[in-house]
Amino acid sequence: MAELGWVLDRRAPDRGRLLELLGLPDEQLIAALGGSRRARLLEWRARPGTARMARPAHGAQICRHAERWPRSLSQAWAPTMLTWLGGEARLAELLDRPIVAFLDSAEASDYGRAMAASLARGATAAGGTVVAGLAGPIARAAHEGSATVGGSLAIAGDGLDPARLGASARTVLAAGCVLSELPWGAPGRIWGAIAAERIAAGLACAAVVVECGAGGRELWAARLCAHPGAVPGMVTSPLSRGPHDLLKAGAKLISGPEDLLDLLHDAGAEPLASTEPLVSPALEPELRRVADLVGAGADTVERVAAASAAGRVGPAGIRASLGALGRLEAAGTLGRTEHGRWVKLDPAGGDGR
Repeated sequence: MAELGWVLDRRAPDRGRLLELLGLPDEQLIAALGGSRRARLLEWRARPGTARMARPAHGAQICRHAERWPRSLSQAWAPTMLTWLGGEARLAELLDRPIVAFLDSAEASDYGRAMAASLARGATAAGGTVVAGLAGPIARAAHEGSATVGGSLAIAGDGLDPARLGASARTVLAAGCVLSELPWGAPGRIWGAIAAERIAAGLACAAVVVECGAGGRELWAARLCAHPGAVPGMVTSPLSRGPHDLLKAGAKLISGPEDLLDLLHDAGAEPLASTEPLVSPALEPELRRVADLVGAGADTVERVAAASAAGRVGPAGIRASLGALGRLEAAGTLGRTEHGRWVKLDPAGGDGR
């Protein structure tokens, strides 16, 4: 697969065809894509040790015939080998829990990132395992949310190289594992990131789409899972079209961590712990009102002050709003994005009501 990466890139836009190719045995894959290189690739593959590549001492490899192979990856299109970083005992523990996949999107709003972090945090705290890619904004938010209370699984689109791991992979490896189907250091090119989504969906008993456009690859990956869920968004946002299409098709509506636990239960997972311990203490009425304003889109101190004062904003109103926002941030109800805007860390609730 690593040798045929440039040909797989050409098939990547047709997700269905790519899935079929990824399910072929090596000899058939070479026959389908090898072209004039077929004979040389078959001869090269037959050499002893061809698939062995240098790997770090703390990394590991496993093939689908091994006893420790994840039982959920039994589909025809599943990978035949996995490499990973993070430790065998840790991987076994994470795979032994109910797994929910957060399927990524090329773009995400502050709302989407906050929802992904909140849902992932709730699922992990309740005893589940979050699995997601590495590169996109929803995946990063899900891993960051999970890391506050436990570990997660990340699926890389490239072969693993500890010397070149990004910040997201380092966040995951603090308590989780990073996996890939490619040999150490092999580039996944374009097709690798798409193929990684199928592994996430295959490992999980339920999958969640937080944000994506209509017809996005997230919908393709979500349909590989028997129990999809989707987070509703603003009907005017292009990033809500994908989740809304899934909801129309019968996906479970996910508005908070409890909905996600219900989805896992529907998928046959053992009942998980309630997420109630994660709920913040009850807020004072004024702080609750400010939190609701932020949740409704007032993402700067000026907008909060304007909404609080019916449009008449003065220095006293700015100071009062800034004080309330600071208290809510200290309580963990609100946070700030990289652009300095306020966002509700649990848009579905989490304010003690």
